[in-house]
Amino acid sequence: MAEPKAYEPEKLTSGVTWKWNKTLSDYPANESWYLTYYLRKNGATATSFTGSPDGATHSIVVSASTTAGYAEGVYDIIAIYPVFSLIITKS
Repeated sequence: MAEPKAYEPEKLTSGVTWKWNKTLSDYPANESWYLTYYLRKNGATATSFTGSPDGATHSIVVSASTTAGYAEGVYDIIAIYPVFSLIITKS
């Protein structure tokens, strides 16, 4: 199996697994930062997905069974970071 690319693809195809890695030195995944992508079509959010930590890298994997449900068309892809995982407790 091919290694994931180290950048976002220029074109995504439904019905296949999407896989890439993104390293953000200011927002490393191993320090509880999350990277979320939003796909927008005609100005509305169609779907979103969040990377998983793989060391300091954000690993993006969206399964073929999930992408098969995405309608053909032109989407904007928007990456949102940083999203910091923080739990606040009251004592």
